[in-house]
Amino acid sequence: MQQETLSQYVARLMSEKQLSGYDIQRRSCDGISQSYTNRIKNGDITNPTPEKLKALAKGLGVPEEELFRVARGAESPPTDFEAQLLATAAEAADWTAEEKRFFIAVVRTVAAGMRHGSVHAFGGALDATRESSVVFLEAEKVFTDSEMQKIIDEHKRHQKKDKQKSA
Repeated sequence: MQQETLSQYVARLMSEKQLSGYDIQRRSCDGISQSYTNRIKNGDITNPTPEKLKALAKGLGVPEEELFRVARGAESPPTDFEAQLLATAAEAADWTAEEKRFFIAVVRTVAAGMRHGSVHAFGGALDATRESSVVFLEAEKVFTDSEMQKIIDEHKRHQKKDKQKSA
């Protein structure tokens, strides 16, 4: 994974949090100006002073350590999601090649469904494995019974729509 630059990081956070340069100036108690923030965001300033980075962190509402790490170009620690995914994959060390292929196929199927705003694919996996699979048992650790049922019901609704379309 390519390391995010300070410029990219600031632009992403400003977009995610819907912050303007003025918002950051105000939130930093005028520790960093709107124009200076925008110059960092645009990549015109690549090596701000520690004081400016502290003010920027305050304005963005992020820990100073995180912003300094990004400014240094240090590797990002994994997010909680990435850590969970990596830990799950690490458990696969003693899996057979077929089990590993199945795991990758399930992850890709669910990811494709999520990109399209649907849990339909995951619901299909849960429904198909309901009676006998570790997939279902693991899902029960993450989701409540009602959440699991909603996911499966969503899958069945999509299946019914698909059948009606093809008829």
